[in-house]
Amino acid sequence: MTLARALIKMEKYEAALIAMNTCPVAPNPEPEAIRILPTTKPWIPRKNRSLQDEVSQSPSEDSILERLKGSRLRGALKQAYDVLVELVAATGWDDLLKLRSRIFLMEEEYRAQRTDRRPSDVSEMEQIPLDDHPPPKTGKRLCERWLDQLFMVLFDDMRVYTIYRGEVQHFRGENMPYQRTAREWLILGTLCRRLAHFEEAKEAYRQCVETAFCEEAWQALLEMYTDEGRLAHALTAVTKLLLHQAGHYQTAIYPNVVGRQIFKMIRMHGVERIRTTMMTLNMGAQVDALLQKYLEMVAAQKCLGHDY
Repeated sequence: MTLARALIKMEKYEAALIAMNTCPVAPNPEPEAIRILPTTKPWIPRKNRSLQDEVSQSPSEDSILERLKGSRLRGALKQAYDVLVELVAATGWDDLLKLRSRIFLMEEEYRAQRTDRRPSDVSEMEQIPLDDHPPPKTGKRLCERWLDQLFMVLFDDMRVYTIYRGEVQHFRGENMPYQRTAREWLILGTLCRRLAHFEEAKEAYRQCVETAFCEEAWQALLEMYTDEGRLAHALTAVTKLLLHQAGHYQTAIYPNVVGRQIFKMIRMHGVERIRTTMMTLNMGAQVDALLQKYLEMVAAQKCLGHDY
């Protein structure tokens, strides 16, 4: 996928698609069916029950959002999806489809051509893997099935995103509040972020955390604020997450999302600026004590940024 990204930057979009098609990408593995014996659910007291995060587990009223397959992509498939998003941003969806049809022979076209050539062997042909047959001499390459399916996943994401933004604009035009559940805001924020619409993603995540506390949404905001260099906003997200972790007896400093982002902020800005911003925000004694553990670890490990 690195080659494909480089070709996109060079505006060689056709070569980028061909490079993607040659990547050895395996489908997402199916989760193993493990039989879990019934047990009594343990009760763990929490220091602050109002911080309990149930947004990620609560069902959404919008079944379309729950069925989006893009959120379940992992590994190489997720990387390939991100490359397709870059291609869409560079060429537009319609031009990307034209480019795909110009250089690739899709599976349905391939089967149709073989059916026309050998009508008596259709039943036998369908039982033979496509890889056992070279593509017809049309000057096109056979599009890998995973890449074809990835186009469909991206199309579904873009369709839902377009509907969502249209609804937002409509409600704003009518001066009416656009209401969603916290779970739906979380899914929409993840969808926007997946499609590289980062401002819309932050808007949805903020709506989510304003509706109910959601650790996943705060983590996403923390990562985006850190990447943007918005130190005060990032430390505000750190405050929410540290208090949540303390309320759930989560005492690990590293590795976790908060630790990685704090160390990243220190590399970008230096520990002294972190301390100054903490004093400006007046985060409270409890948060200062929790954050001090991370700063002490940075000093002990002599990480980049610990001395300035």
